[in-house]
Amino acid sequence: MKWISYFQITNLKKLAEGGFGIIYKAIWGKNKTIAVKRIKSSQKISKEFLNEVIYLNHNFIKIF
Repeated sequence: MKWISYFQITNLKKLAEGGFGIIYKAIWGKNKTIAVKRIKSSQKISKEFLNEVIYLNHNFIKIF
């Protein structure tokens, strides 16, 4: 998983919304399709959320 500056992302399209935030499909750089998760509140980052990030990082599949 990589931290990407918001200014490098274009064409955000909402895919889903969950307990921790919203998932978007977007374009990074010139033409790379990515998934972006916008966290609802950085104040509410919990161990449960961090576990979700670790779990998802190992289970991503390309669907675009």
